[in-house]
Amino acid sequence: LAPYGDPDPYNATNMVIDWYFPGSSKTLKERWVDAVAGGEECVWIIQYGGSTHVKSGTWWFSDAAGNMASRFETEFDTCCFSSDDGLYGGGTGVMNGDESQVPGDFFGHGNFNSG
Repeated sequence: LAPYGDPDPYNATNMVIDWYFPGSSKTLKERWVDAVAGGEECVWIIQYGGSTHVKSGTWWFSDAAGNMASRFETEFDTCCFSSDDGLYGGGTGVMNGDESQVPGDFFGHGNFNSG
């Protein structure tokens, strides 16, 4: 994430998150479908503010996102990648955008459930 438009990963205002998924390789579509269906175990290595943070947990994006497979089956831009909420980032434990409580150690961006 580069909030001021500077793509330099060493700029202290930027956040770089490396995602590591154990197990077999998956396509982007498979990863999103599985994340919404039941979560994907993940380790995140986060560089932000001159520090490195290592977090592990389960990335769900949002368990209310809807049919993710259909989002990848169109040649055209469509509205609303998620039917309800979603997050792209990591922290300790379960990272589910359909939860209203933002985890205290969450790094990334998302639209958490508002009610």
